[in-house]
Amino acid sequence: MNKNFRKVWAVSLAALWAAAVIGCSKGEDGGEASQSAEQIELDIMFMKNENIDILNQIAEDYMKENPDVKIIMQSGTKEQMLSRISTNDIPDVVATWPQQTLFQNMMTEGLLLDLSDQDFTDRGNDNIRQLTQNDGKDYAISVTINSNVTFYNKKMFEENNITEPKTVEELWQACDKLQAAGITPFACGDKDIQLVGMFFDRMAGANVDHEFYKISEKVAAGEASYKDYPEVRKFVETYLKIRDYTNGNSLGMSADDMKNAFANGEAAMFVGGTYDLALVQSLNPENEIGCMFFPEIVEGVKAFPCGSVDTALSISASSKVQKEALEFVRYFASPEVAQKYCDADKNPNLIQGVTLEAAELKPITDAIDGGEFASMPSNVWPPALRNEIAVQCQQLIMDKNIDQFLDNIDQVTKECYQNQ
Repeated sequence: MNKNFRKVWAVSLAALWAAAVIGCSKGEDGGEASQSAEQIELDIMFMKNENIDILNQIAEDYMKENPDVKIIMQSGTKEQMLSRISTNDIPDVVATWPQQTLFQNMMTEGLLLDLSDQDFTDRGNDNIRQLTQNDGKDYAISVTINSNVTFYNKKMFEENNITEPKTVEELWQACDKLQAAGITPFACGDKDIQLVGMFFDRMAGANVDHEFYKISEKVAAGEASYKDYPEVRKFVETYLKIRDYTNGNSLGMSADDMKNAFANGEAAMFVGGTYDLALVQSLNPENEIGCMFFPEIVEGVKAFPCGSVDTALSISASSKVQKEALEFVRYFASPEVAQKYCDADKNPNLIQGVTLEAAELKPITDAIDGGEFASMPSNVWPPALRNEIAVQCQQLIMDKNIDQFLDNIDQVTKECYQNQ
């Protein structure tokens, strides 16, 4: 790893919080732990703590079919992954987010194995595959993807003669109808800084500019201000007006509060992610839930799903057991195993032959299959920028000063790009 890249990782670690190093299986001399003649140890790390049960099950099934392999399955965080990178201890198989700059850097620096010639790379979605390559090469096989989605209570819509709004003007009309019926239109968890950042990030890519990060790059370079873009102002006005249709205390509501309010019928809509569907269904199975795109904000900019590859598998270029690692990834990316993962994960799956049972998400999956998908800006932004903008969003909700907000995000954009 070169010196400049080590600096990048050090800065990333500082920006993302202190890292907690995962304990690794090492011998007394600091080398690889001894392995029995009968079994080869395969070190695998996923950053999907919520899916650890199905991941363990897949590992157990694999070991039954391959008794010569012992899988050490670990569930961790990006911070822990960065710690292992900094100590040259990358797991044999690691779940990555291949659209993000940090993992693109790993590809560029040769830390991940080139999988371009592997047969399983052809099993994925070609449109998404192009978004995750580095210099035209595959360093990951993308298995699932997530997206923003606006959830709505179908019964509330039907009882008030509301159809899915296609434009933001139609959305405000629907909100007025709901309020007249004594129903709070939106639940927003603005107490949760990560949720606030995600809300802004994904809506910017979905509804303002499908390559919103290019606007940020111009701002960072001093070539423009967010104020120069009327579409950005309209988006911020929309972002703020949504809060006029909440219970008036969105800054006191957490992400869990938001989902519970929707599930309990205290609000007709909330903006979340595809991964939220299973949870809100479990909170109130009797609710009939609809999923739609957030309506068109900027005329001529079609609302796209906006998000990121959620589960992708890569292999360490320095792994001593690359053959076994490749076989596990090939197994995981098979239609049969990917279907098991999909059934538990509930996110749109990218492996050919896999069917997502959640009919509610069909509009999202159809758009993705049709090539309509926007990578969220934070995949390209410096790591700290989304949270810095989120802080300014919370201030905007309090003081409603749009001009000041745009000035503030100009400043934090420049600072984050300068400090990356």
